[in-house]
Amino acid sequence: MSLKLPHIIDGQRTKLHPLLWCLKNRMPVGENLSDLARAMGVRPQSLYKWMRKCESNRHFSLPALRARIMGDYFRVPPAIFRPDVFTQGDAL
Repeated sequence: MSLKLPHIIDGQRTKLHPLLWCLKNRMPVGENLSDLARAMGVRPQSLYKWMRKCESNRHFSLPALRARIMGDYFRVPPAIFRPDVFTQGDAL
């Protein structure tokens, strides 16, 4: 099942998957993909695999637990990654 992910994040219109948008616009200064993978509790290869799937399918659904962790890491609501599991109110 394909999700309909948001096209507007932080008031910016985007054609990117929310994960790719966050990597481009919200990655903490001085950190890299290995740091993100470590924070998520996965190997970097898993993160790269998800990135490739996000590039080929804008509506690719990330695992719910990882969506929550990424929301915390990038300081965005996890609902942008999984609107079927989280609501906008979960970030408050």
